Amino acid sequence: MTDSLPAVADRGASWEATLDAAGIDPAQTLPQRDETLDDTLAAQGDAATAPPTAATTGATLARLPPLSWEDAAQGPELQRPPGDSRADLQLISLLGEGGMGQVHRAHQRSLRRDIALKTVLDQLDSTATRAALVREALVMGQLDHPNIVPIHVLGVDALGRPALVMKQVDGVTWQSLLRNPESPLLAELAQGQPLEFHLEVLRRVADAVDFAHGRGVLHRDIKPDNVLVGRYGEVYLTDWGVAHLQDQPGAEARSGPVVGTPAMMAPELASGDLQRLGPRTDVFLLGATLHFILTGQYRHAGKTLREVLGHAAAPQPVDYPASVPAPLAALCNHATAADPLQRPGSAAEFRRAIDDFLRTRGLAELALAADNSLAQLQQVRAAGPKEDHPGYVRLMHRLAAEARFGFQQVLKVDPLHRAALQGAQACLRELIQFEIQLDHPKEARALAEELREPDPAISLALAAIEERHAQAAEHQRKLERQAALVDPLRNLTARYLILGLLLLMVVSISVQAWRKGQHLDLETLLVYGLAVALVASIGALWARRRLALGLTHEILWLAVSCCWMVALNRTLAYTSGVTDLPQVLRGELLIFAAFSLTERRYGWPSWLATALAVFAAAVLPLWPGQLVAVYSGAASLYVLLMMAGPQLAARKLARAGVT
Repeated sequence: MTDSLPAVADRGASWEATLDAAGIDPAQTLPQRDETLDDTLAAQGDAATAPPTAATTGATLARLPPLSWEDAAQGPELQRPPGDSRADLQLISLLGEGGMGQVHRAHQRSLRRDIALKTVLDQLDSTATRAALVREALVMGQLDHPNIVPIHVLGVDALGRPALVMKQVDGVTWQSLLRNPESPLLAELAQGQPLEFHLEVLRRVADAVDFAHGRGVLHRDIKPDNVLVGRYGEVYLTDWGVAHLQDQPGAEARSGPVVGTPAMMAPELASGDLQRLGPRTDVFLLGATLHFILTGQYRHAGKTLREVLGHAAAPQPVDYPASVPAPLAALCNHATAADPLQRPGSAAEFRRAIDDFLRTRGLAELALAADNSLAQLQQVRAAGPKEDHPGYVRLMHRLAAEARFGFQQVLKVDPLHRAALQGAQACLRELIQFEIQLDHPKEARALAEELREPDPAISLALAAIEERHAQAAEHQRKLERQAALVDPLRNLTARYLILGLLLLMVVSISVQAWRKGQHLDLETLLVYGLAVALVASIGALWARRRLALGLTHEILWLAVSCCWMVALNRTLAYTSGVTDLPQVLRGELLIFAAFSLTERRYGWPSWLATALAVFAAAVLPLWPGQLVAVYSGAASLYVLLMMAGPQLAARKLARAGVT
């Protein structure tokens, strides 16, 4: 094992003794070896703060502002400078201890807020630990990032030791959440997805590390113990006491002290090879942290500190179990490669790998849910509707909507997602078959247009159903034309107009008869008959383009024919020298009766009109003096009845709910 640590043998007996000390926890941060505070401040390049070369540590700390606090458990005078009557800070509780310092929760009276106060441990008080705390404060003060704890004040206590006032994070260490999966805080924050939660914490840590790298700062001690998680999900990377400044004086040195946490160290940290330090060093620590998330174990194991450091100096790829997602296992081995050049180039690249996994994992879960809906859709459609046909249709629509939505959401993020592409097309085919099953060719054809490739079976089924629907539609059109031909209620207005004109002519005959003393000769009747026939013909010709074919045309042309038959009857009688006028009018009334019989579909008005015409023909000879009056009155009532018939039929149908 010592062969893997060539630099260790040159570090002095004290360091070798440390390596062999079985009591040191490899999971704890190793403190930096002797380092003067003057070197620490000089590394910051701050002329106003850095003391002269000959300055002592005490003189340097004297430049920092004094801080005072009191602890009720130890008495108010312990940490109060002389002359300070009332300390601004009051210690409340101990939050935790690290390798070099301790952190208290304190209340700041002046601003009425709780803060975190970090001080040097009494038993570890030395120039090196004081320098480390000052270094940490100066580094954190320059890193203003949402995932790095803000620094309020750096000062000294009554004994001249540095003290750091920071934001107090109301939360716990990330390590405690990883070690306790049943933690109520973890349950609240993770919402049933602990892996996703821990990966989100890790990516925020990586974001803070990338920000620090942009300012030339390497953390060198990234681990779950050095991450705080707030009760509202805040994430803070803490403990920058062993941070390395890449542009500090002496950066050209080839080797330095071993610092950080042995169980997590990168090889260049374990060997103290300063020339190999860089952003990829922290990337190794991010990978080691991911290893801890996935396995619950530190990256390097061993019975002694020396053995752990041996593993850290020459890490080997890990064969992760099948339960570990393959992309994360690959990322772990990639980030913890022994050669820094084989690792991701930056913390940002590491974070993007986590983002890709979270995105693809979410897509995979969404695609799986859509696949489940698709499988149910296929089963339900294959079974077909049973007794509850509406329920079958609703279920099919719900499952199809769930499946299509899931696949579409996946394809929005990843248009080339193979499973989603195949699932979306399979879902379309099921929907097309479903619409064909429901005899909906238009809906099926619209869905078929969305298929990426034509499906021969679907094309044949669609062609068959469309042909059948086309034949049914043609048959329906024929039926509608047949119905239109015999519809007694179509074009009533036109019929009323023609019959009204006829009524007007009949009334005019009656008026003319009264003017001539109730006597009309055959010649006059012939003139009126020809006029009525001519008016009826003109009206029929006018209405021909405005009326539907069928019954209306038949009725109108039958009426016109009736009028011409009357005119022809009178013409023949006149040319034949017939003088029996009642006989001529009786024949015309019988012609009217025959016409009204053709309209018997309108019910009792048609039958009454027929009866009226026959009755008038029968009684006409009985009143020769009232011949024209009886004829004209009967004809007028006849026309009115023929006009009332369609109207009564329409009202009857309306009352029956026919539209």
